[in-house]
Amino acid sequence: MVLLVALTPVLGAQQPVRRPPPRERERPQPAQPSPQLPAPQRARPDTAQDTARSRGNLLPQRPDRAFQAPDSITAALLTREGYRLTRYTADSVQLVADEREIRLSGRALLEQEGSQLEADTVRYVEERCTLYAAGRPRLFDPSGVLVGEGMTYDACNKTGIISHATTTFQEGSANWILRGQLAVDNEENRSYGLRATVTACELTDPHYHFAARQVKWINKRLMVARPAVLYVQDVPVLWLPFIFQDMRRGRRSGMIPPQFGINDIVRNSPSYQRHVANIGYYWAISDYSDAQVTIDWYAQRFVAVNGRLRYRWLDRFLAGGIAYQELHESGGSTSRRITWSHQQQFNVNSQLTASLDYASSSRVVSRNSVDPVLAVATIDSRLNFQRRYTWGTLNVGGSRNQSLDQPRVVTTFPTVSFTPNPIALSRSIIWSPGFTLTNSLQNNLTPGVAIPRGPGLVDTQLVDTRQTSLAIQTPLRIGRWNWTNAISMTDEWNNRRESFTIPDPQDTTRRLTRTYGEFFQTGIDWQTGINLPILLQGTWNLAPGVGIVNTTGGPYLLRNRFTGGAFVSQGKRLQLRAGIAPTFYGLFGGIGPIARLRHAVSPSLNWSYQPAATVPEEYARATVRPGQAVNRRSQASQTISIGLSQNFEAKLRPPPRPPGDTTAPPADQPPAEGRKLKLLSIQSDALTFDLEQARRPGRNAWTTDLWSNTLSSDLLRGLNVRIAHDLWDGPVGTDTARFRPYLTSVTFGLGINENTLRSIGRLLGLSTGPSRESPTARPDTAATRSPTDPGRNLNTYARGPLATQFSAVDRLTPGRGTGFQATLTYSLSRQRPDPAAATPAPANQTMNGTVTFSPTPHWSVSWQTSYNFTTGEFSDHVVRLDRDMHDWRATFTFVKSPNGNFLFSFFIQLLDQPDIKFDYDQRNIR
Repeated sequence: MVLLVALTPVLGAQQPVRRPPPRERERPQPAQPSPQLPAPQRARPDTAQDTARSRGNLLPQRPDRAFQAPDSITAALLTREGYRLTRYTADSVQLVADEREIRLSGRALLEQEGSQLEADTVRYVEERCTLYAAGRPRLFDPSGVLVGEGMTYDACNKTGIISHATTTFQEGSANWILRGQLAVDNEENRSYGLRATVTACELTDPHYHFAARQVKWINKRLMVARPAVLYVQDVPVLWLPFIFQDMRRGRRSGMIPPQFGINDIVRNSPSYQRHVANIGYYWAISDYSDAQVTIDWYAQRFVAVNGRLRYRWLDRFLAGGIAYQELHESGGSTSRRITWSHQQQFNVNSQLTASLDYASSSRVVSRNSVDPVLAVATIDSRLNFQRRYTWGTLNVGGSRNQSLDQPRVVTTFPTVSFTPNPIALSRSIIWSPGFTLTNSLQNNLTPGVAIPRGPGLVDTQLVDTRQTSLAIQTPLRIGRWNWTNAISMTDEWNNRRESFTIPDPQDTTRRLTRTYGEFFQTGIDWQTGINLPILLQGTWNLAPGVGIVNTTGGPYLLRNRFTGGAFVSQGKRLQLRAGIAPTFYGLFGGIGPIARLRHAVSPSLNWSYQPAATVPEEYARATVRPGQAVNRRSQASQTISIGLSQNFEAKLRPPPRPPGDTTAPPADQPPAEGRKLKLLSIQSDALTFDLEQARRPGRNAWTTDLWSNTLSSDLLRGLNVRIAHDLWDGPVGTDTARFRPYLTSVTFGLGINENTLRSIGRLLGLSTGPSRESPTARPDTAATRSPTDPGRNLNTYARGPLATQFSAVDRLTPGRGTGFQATLTYSLSRQRPDPAAATPAPANQTMNGTVTFSPTPHWSVSWQTSYNFTTGEFSDHVVRLDRDMHDWRATFTFVKSPNGNFLFSFFIQLLDQPDIKFDYDQRNIR
């Protein structure tokens, strides 16, 4: 509608003979026949073709006739100042002086102030101050095109009527087509429509249109229509007594259109619970800030109040927003949530990014969620400041994760990382220092500690922990030698209660129970070593090294509750190490489409030796539980680790030359080679043996109890299999243990698409057709144009006003035209049966899958699910069906969440006007 109002003032400028004051008198251009079309009269185009041309993008974009190039005299007149120019041309121009009338016939064309009017005949009667245009008049203006069957304009009163008018106007991303009887009043800046229809469908027979008996536009900004009827094809589906629409572009204050469906007005089932969302007001504070307040109401569930303030200061390169949300459940519970997002670029070298999110009751948010992702997700906050100096980089930040399905809160603040640029002390000596600091807090950890409060009364105290870590790295490279140095400190604390049973020092026949209300420990460590240059590089890759390590496990300096708060230390001992990593290749002949096969074997052998040492008594007592024996001897260690990596690769034959191509390749050009393919890759974890351990009675050299293998292949995209085995039945490294591999875990991932199935069919000798071309998709789909997607309506209250986390429905984007795609993930986890246990630990098997395909060019199906083989049930479902109806998008959604909530919704939305939608939302919240 905006375009129509913008065009109508041009009609007032079409006054070819109206007499202004003498100084401003118009200079009419002499009419001359067009040299391109000398015929005196052009036949009227076919009605059917003309009707088609008046729809959508088929409206004419320029007049069929052009003015003749001006001669020198005409050019001089056109450049004179102080005059308003009106040019006109036609096959025949008649001036009736007695009646003060001018008549243009045969492809008449008028131009004034950048606007052009083209018609078969044009008459201007000065006595009536009226202009008449007939024979498909067409008005061309910089803001658009208007076509009608007749036009009458009163130049004195600046009013006009256009019969059977057709025009287009742009609103949002849609190009709307308007047809009807139009009247304009340029003096009052108003326009009127009678029996008008509006549609964005560009087909000759539009799929839908809006019809209104009377339409009024005021001051180019407000449209009022009554009554308004929506037609699909020629069937009326929606009637409203009146509608009004603000046609101004850009941000402006006003009421926000609420989100509700037909079923929220006329309930079709007693079990349907009405809901209305987004009731509120938007305030455009300035060009750089805005605010809004909205209310979401769900019958018998909750009421949510949302507030949001956004800002953007261009001169300071900062932008962000703050939001507040208060949710009141019908049962009386309340959750308050505040979100702050801020980004600021101080200069080229420093920037700040903050995304803070806090909820007073995460259980209320999780309880009302029906989305599988949001039901078990976390409320995350991030803060990071980065500063780049000429001599290094500084990062300071933190994070906070608030679980929705548990009371656990994890806060990591601050995290400091400082990395100076490598310092060249000389041409062969380079120092690369670094510094990191991390402080982590975990609150309300489960399981808690049971605390008796009386007879039959037990309370549970949740556990809080803190861990602070500091590390300084000072590696030094001297030529080809690398001297590693690292100093670290770790401080830990938690309030978990622990009880120990110890002998009574005064009476050894008695046992005492000692309970500690908290745990604390501080460790300071120093590690150093020298990595010698790699020998036989490229063949055996021998890497020797020398290090200084601690006498026993744990930090070098230690203090805890068993040392009385004082630091105790242990000693250091020498460590010798060496490793080799060669690669052996085996080449084999090809078969079929394979020109060559290669088997690459990459074994790795690492050796380290540490002599025996004595542990100080104070340190040994600080590392064992009260009542346990103290071991002051740290045994010698001589370990050997053996790993293996294998790759089976194939080089395919080069593609055949096109038939009839006998051109010889250039002599300096290497022959074409086929594509290389990884058939199978096997990565095996290292097996470790301790030779010193094997010398002790009752022990053997084995130290590896869990062994894993990973398999992948290029034949199946996304294929990744990881298998882990428990090798020993009994304690590893003892003579009583038996070598009995037991499968403990399997992780399997696979991605399948149409090309995968086609390739497998070819390998099996099955006939497969050519690749199916994806159907042409409409570029302006609901996924890119619609601000109200079903996934957005699904959990607006659970995600927060400024949330960036996508729901499960959002992730299942319509796969129209993409063919068949599937992703499967299988996981198995179990433990070796314990003969002493009364009941064996149950195995846990789960399967996660996502399938997307298009059964027809306009249908797309997406399904995501998780199945637990242990419990024999599906934990969650997300099913989404999308139907593309050219101008409409229909979406059917079924969601089942792990917390037991489920939702079924039907959503149909007009692509060109997303606010026009119909939805059905039925959810069950436990």
